[in-house]
Amino acid sequence: MIELLQQNKTSIKRTLIISFIIINLLTLLFAGFTIYQMNSMHEKTVKAANELLPAVIEISFLNGNISDYRLVEFAHIAASSDNEMSEQEEKLSTIKNKIYKNFEIITNIVKDKETLVLYQEFQKNWDEYENTTSEVLALSRKKLPKEAEAKMKTASLTKFNLSKQTLNKLNELTNNLAKESSSASTIEFASTISVITFATLIITGIILFLSFSTIRNIVNP
Repeated sequence: MIELLQQNKTSIKRTLIISFIIINLLTLLFAGFTIYQMNSMHEKTVKAANELLPAVIEISFLNGNISDYRLVEFAHIAASSDNEMSEQEEKLSTIKNKIYKNFEIITNIVKDKETLVLYQEFQKNWDEYENTTSEVLALSRKKLPKEAEAKMKTASLTKFNLSKQTLNKLNELTNNLAKESSSASTIEFASTISVITFATLIITGIILFLSFSTIRNIVNP
């Protein structure tokens, strides 16, 4: 009888130890998976909120500013007096400062490699366009509107269109990346919830099974 009780005691002890180890391992695995998934979602959300969405907004502002810049160039050519030209040049200077501010903000927030390549290409095209702008304004100041307008409709227009096309591509790319990041975060969140629910049910089932098994081993003797 004593030997039987001793064996039962050993069996119960072994069952409790195994149950304790299994439950703790499952808990650790569950916690590790949850932390990993949450970190992944956090990274995607932060990227969308701190990089992609601000880039989309700033690129839209930049797009508007470069369009305004070109309109003021035409106004400079159409000006009939030095005072009017000076006013247009002040406007150009103000818009240029806005454009450089856009550059500064976008440079600080754009990190994606593909986006950076397009952005650098735009900056190169815009620098070339600004060189033609200097030539156009020089002709305009000399009271040579026809020559200035001809320049605006040839070399200057080509450079401007190239800059605009590159910026539109950049805008489209950042928009798509923002949507993809947001969509991936949503899908991952839904997947995480499903896995957590499923894992919780399994762990609960295992705990119940081990509990009943342990209780049976204790009660039966």
